[in-house]
Amino acid sequence: MFATAAAAALRILAFRAGPQDFPYSPRVTHATAGLMLIVSFLQYQLTLPAVQAAVQAAAATAAFAGLTWLLLSSRRLQNRATQTIGSLFATSALVALLLLPAFADLAPVMLRLAQDPQLAREETLPAGPLLGVLVLSAWNFAVTANIYRHALDTSRLAGVAIALLAVLATAVMSSAVSGIAAPAGS
Repeated sequence: MFATAAAAALRILAFRAGPQDFPYSPRVTHATAGLMLIVSFLQYQLTLPAVQAAVQAAAATAAFAGLTWLLLSSRRLQNRATQTIGSLFATSALVALLLLPAFADLAPVMLRLAQDPQLAREETLPAGPLLGVLVLSAWNFAVTANIYRHALDTSRLAGVAIALLAVLATAVMSSAVSGIAAPAGS
């Protein structure tokens, strides 16, 4: 079942399939949620303390799943939740794994700039990793829009708008939860 899910995720990433082609399996969807948690933690821990990175990863994963459930419920398409959430987690986690090396290159510079914004006048982000992040992030966004388009039976433009809503809402919700749960002084 996991090999089938991996193959479906790769086809979805290549725009050759949609969430309807992802296996319907709560077990696989739970595994993809776990993978998403781990990969998100690996990304966040590059710039955040471990506890805050774990909270941020859990909040982002839960927010992404919850928002997707709400979107599907609003269209009375809850029966598509397992495949949609599984495909979103699988594809996002795979792209995030590809992004880790670039994020690792950017993180030290970003931390220095966050500590001293005046450095921005003389220090810039490395172009190669930055380009990699931009390209892979745009690809992930397009895949997410395509998944929502298929799952919600909507147009491409609506899929893009829904993906934008999902990205923004997930970022706001997970940052709010992380901010509330952050230890004092961090």
